[in-house]
Amino acid sequence: MMNVFFFRVRMKIFALVLIALALSGCSDSAKSRSLNSKIQAVQADVFYPENQPHFDFKTANQAKPVLVAFWATWCEACKEELPALNEIAKQHSSKLEVVSINVQEEAEHVKEFLSSTNLKYPVILDESGELSDLFGVTAIPSVVLLAKGGEILYYGFRLPTLEKLEEALGV
Repeated sequence: MMNVFFFRVRMKIFALVLIALALSGCSDSAKSRSLNSKIQAVQADVFYPENQPHFDFKTANQAKPVLVAFWATWCEACKEELPALNEIAKQHSSKLEVVSINVQEEAEHVKEFLSSTNLKYPVILDESGELSDLFGVTAIPSVVLLAKGGEILYYGFRLPTLEKLEEALGV
C-alpha cells in the first residue's frame, strides 16, 4: 500500500518536471531572439574611463563577442570579480569586448569607488535600472556572454567557465 503511494507521488513529480522542462524549452529561444534584437539597439554612455562617448552593443558585438557584467559597489561578490574581469579584458582585448554595468547607484558614489581601481574596460551607469531590466537581471552579480552576432552563450551569476569563454573566442 505504501509502495503504491510513493510510486504515485514519484510519477506526479516526474510529470511536473517534464512539463516544466518542456515549457522552459519552448520559451527560451523566442526570448533569446527578442532579447538579442533589443540588446543590439542599445547605445549607452560610458561613465568610466572618462571621455568615452558611448558604448554601442551592436557595433561592438558585430566585431567580437561581448562579456557584460552587472555589479554594484555594495556587492562583495561583484567586487571580488572585478580583478578577474580586468584580467580577462587585458588578456583578450583583441578578441573580446568586456563592459560592466553598475546597477542603480549614484554617479558620485561609483566614481569614488572606481578611483581606487585600475579597470581596463568601460563601465556604464544604469541608475534607472533600464539596462538591467532589458537584460533580465534580477540579482547581482550577473554576467552575460554574447557571441559575435548576439547569440547568448552564457547567462549566470558568476563569470563563465574558461570553456564558455573559449567557445565565444573561437579557440
